[in-house]
Amino acid sequence: MVNVQQNTVSSKASVFGLLDEAPMTALHYYWLLASGGTLLDGFSVVSLGIAIPLLKQEMTVTPVLVGLIGSALVLGAVLGACGRPDTQHTQPTFVPKSLVVSP
Repeated sequence: MVNVQQNTVSSKASVFGLLDEAPMTALHYYWLLASGGTLLDGFSVVSLGIAIPLLKQEMTVTPVLVGLIGSALVLGAVLGACGRPDTQHTQPTFVPKSLVVSP
């Protein structure tokens, strides 16, 4: 019978300790900047999560309509990430808009 160590809590703590002590490299900063779009996408999902209950209170919103609104958010995120060319020249405004949305 193989003796398996069951000490997972301390091994997790040691991994987190190593991550806390690791120096930041240029690659880490790149990943930090690249995750900004994920944070903005999360902002829109949270905003929708706040807006849906308010819409249900003020208007007659069926469950089907709630599903369509949520699906439109996901569909817009997918279509926006498909790599279409920037035909409307919105890329230079992305960074200033993201600074306003997530200070």
